[in-house]
Amino acid sequence: MIVTYTGPTSGSWSTSTNWTPQVVPNNGGGFEYLVLIDGGNARRNCLVQLDSHRTVSYVEIADGDELRILNNQALTMAGGQIANSGVLSMDSAGNGTELRMGVSLLLGGDGEMLLSDNFWNIVRNNFGAVERLTNGANHTIRGAGQLGYDSLYLSNYGLIQANKTNWLHLNLRHEETNLNFGTMEAADGGTLNLFGSGTIDNHLGTLRAKDGSAVYIESTNIWRGELTTEGSGVISTISQSVPHLEEIHNTGNLRIRNNEFMAFSGTIENDATISMDSVGNGTDFRVVTPEVTLAGPGALLLSDNPWNVIRNNFGDVTRLVNDADHTIRGAGQLGYDSLYLTNNGLIRGDKSNSLHLNLRHEQTNYNNGTIEALDGGTVDIFASGTIDNSLGLLRAKNASAFYLRGTQILGGELTTEGSGFISTGSQDVPHLVDIRNTGNLRIRNNEFIAFSGEIDNDATISMDSFGNGTDFRVVSPIVTLTGPGELALSDNYWNVVRNSFGDVTRLVNDADHTIRGAGQLGYDSLYLTNWGLIQGDKSNSLHLNLRHEQTNFNYGTLEAASGGTLQLFASGTIDNQKGLIRAGNGSQVHLEATHILGGELTTEGSGVISTISQNVPHLEAVHSTGHLQIRNNEYMAFSGTIENDGTISMNSFGNGTDFRVVTDIVTLGGTGELALSDNFWNVVRNSFGGINRLVNDTDHTIRGSGQIGYDSIGVENRGAMIADSSSGMWIDPRDEAGGLLNKGSFHVTGAGSATFFWGLFENQGSVLVDAGRTLARYGDYWQTSGSTLINGSLTVNSGAVQLQGGSLGGLGTINSFVNNTGGTVAPAASAGTLTIQGNYTQGASGVLEIELAGPVSGVSADELVVSGTATLAGTLSVSTLGGYNPPPGSQFTILTAGSRVGTFALVQPCRFTVSY
Repeated sequence: MIVTYTGPTSGSWSTSTNWTPQVVPNNGGGFEYLVLIDGGNARRNCLVQLDSHRTVSYVEIADGDELRILNNQALTMAGGQIANSGVLSMDSAGNGTELRMGVSLLLGGDGEMLLSDNFWNIVRNNFGAVERLTNGANHTIRGAGQLGYDSLYLSNYGLIQANKTNWLHLNLRHEETNLNFGTMEAADGGTLNLFGSGTIDNHLGTLRAKDGSAVYIESTNIWRGELTTEGSGVISTISQSVPHLEEIHNTGNLRIRNNEFMAFSGTIENDATISMDSVGNGTDFRVVTPEVTLAGPGALLLSDNPWNVIRNNFGDVTRLVNDADHTIRGAGQLGYDSLYLTNNGLIRGDKSNSLHLNLRHEQTNYNNGTIEALDGGTVDIFASGTIDNSLGLLRAKNASAFYLRGTQILGGELTTEGSGFISTGSQDVPHLVDIRNTGNLRIRNNEFIAFSGEIDNDATISMDSFGNGTDFRVVSPIVTLTGPGELALSDNYWNVVRNSFGDVTRLVNDADHTIRGAGQLGYDSLYLTNWGLIQGDKSNSLHLNLRHEQTNFNYGTLEAASGGTLQLFASGTIDNQKGLIRAGNGSQVHLEATHILGGELTTEGSGVISTISQNVPHLEAVHSTGHLQIRNNEYMAFSGTIENDGTISMNSFGNGTDFRVVTDIVTLGGTGELALSDNFWNVVRNSFGGINRLVNDTDHTIRGSGQIGYDSIGVENRGAMIADSSSGMWIDPRDEAGGLLNKGSFHVTGAGSATFFWGLFENQGSVLVDAGRTLARYGDYWQTSGSTLINGSLTVNSGAVQLQGGSLGGLGTINSFVNNTGGTVAPAASAGTLTIQGNYTQGASGVLEIELAGPVSGVSADELVVSGTATLAGTLSVSTLGGYNPPPGSQFTILTAGSRVGTFALVQPCRFTVSY
């Protein structure tokens, strides 16, 4: 039955005379009522007040007319449509005021459904019916109250607006999908609350909070569509009942309030702000689907609190993708050991509290964008497995900090600006693989960083121990430090560059790279190849203690500088053939139990390269152009040709101080000196058991005091040996190694003396003993060529001077028999007396050479004084000096002996005659 309201402009539903026909519309008794409010009469506007519970099948409200459901009343729709071109109002003042649906209902037309400012305006089903409310495309529902009451579904094609001080609650059934293809919004300071409403398909719709208004989402899944705000409007959580946003487009202020949570799925197109507002309680951004992407130019903003948490949804294996133009910034926890990360955009810690990245580690995490600390903020990446940073950047800006803990960073750039730094943050070891560092990368005291592959260091990696083990750990078989930067070690012994516990690894310091400071490089755990600069420049030493099973290489420079010390200890063989070891002014390089093969050793100013203990270093085929020192009671071993253009000093002051000859022949070449201090216990010897020979080459000098040979090596002198200090030079050669062969010069001078002990000796060079100096020989003194000039004394014990060639002369005394079988005895250097305390025997090939420079024998004319028997044969050669021409009849005493046997066979020139 169609019933039309024809009563007064303001009248009651329950008055029958207000209707045509005159009946109060209320289904029952076999009648269903179709109610027309004013029947479309455009000439008047009517208000019909529903003042009792009524049920009808259809309602039509004309433009300008209003149907008002009064407080504590209900309209039940048994049919499927309210055609509203006017106003359908609900006027609760505190009691349940309801629009009930017995069937699914369409609110059609271009009118409005207006709910008073009261919570108890209720749009619901009719107790048990499963129904859907459809708000038509041009229709509006606005006000406060409860839409759904957990009893019906909703399809909105029009506008639903909360615009009162009390909220408009949407609490919809959730077994089926609810639809918003229109707009749901809060306006005029109102609040829209979506609660427990299952899934709302919003893909053609908009959720909006206008200026000063709020949209709250609780336990509701919003699928797609736009969420937007205007002015100070906000869309946010309101409780711990978790909303779920899936593939939405946010263009406003979307907030997760303190101690509340929001779940996300799919691609979140964020063109504005999603904020997490923890003030001390867990505030969660939960990643539900296997992958959630934050796209768009917006930002996920975290308040300054560690309890902002971006995590999975309790057990799901999920990944968060921060897309190319999107930003995540603030403080809190990103990952919570529960999700993976792919960052293509910007992640920034810019608060006083840290932004912690604690990611799942079973799969790789990716940074293809930038992760940074800014504005005094801190980023802390902790226990996050592998982060593939090959296309990414990790950055700490001025006054900001970036901490790495228990995470592997693979590739990409690490950089800092101003006072910003990237560093360890605990003893949870980060692992950097194939990275490029262009900033200040720090290993803090008592903390560690592991490295693999090629580390392109264009700035500084610092190790900051102040007393605890602080490690640079080499993990891969080869780690290369390349680039023009520095590995800078603080002034502490416990900076340790080492392997990673058991791995066989090698550190390569590339051509332009520097390692400098104090600490331990090697720790007896890794090998080294140096192409660049390694420098000890602190008050504490830089110790190189390398593995020794394989060769270590120095193709660059190992040095001590700025008063520092570099110590090479127990490092096996260091192939230095293309390298340089240097001690700068006031600095020291110490060598212990290390084999240096080839290359140059040099010093500057007061710098010195020396032993430091009784752990014997071994120098092979090196070129020394500085001061190389063997300290008291310490030892150095040598092999091959030692090209010495500087000084090798042996500084015994009472303890055995050894120069040890290792290979069959060790040659001291160059223009330098082996300088022995004034102490007997400077010892040049073999290295315990070998048959070895020391060759002092043509331009090289050995001078000072000590023991050369030690009955353990042969000695061949081609250069200069100078005994010039009071403790004397003692040469005790080994016969099996060729004894002592002098092809150069041997000079006893200054305060010196010399002793040639038992064993073979042969002079083919020059031996000079200055006045007041002594040379002692045990066994025969053999000369086959060269010269011996004795201006002091020569004493031969248990042997004789065997002169087979060369000359024997001087102004001194020879305490020995002299057998001249092929040489020349020439007293003095010009004219004077040579004394032989013993017998003199001159064979057929021997020569006595007498020089006459004046008339006084033994002063201006040579004289040989023999205390024993002079046995003569061979030649007497007489010459004059300085233009002296003896007058006829002049006589000279040229030989005095205790007795004589024989005569000279030949006198030259023949103008001289000899009387015996």
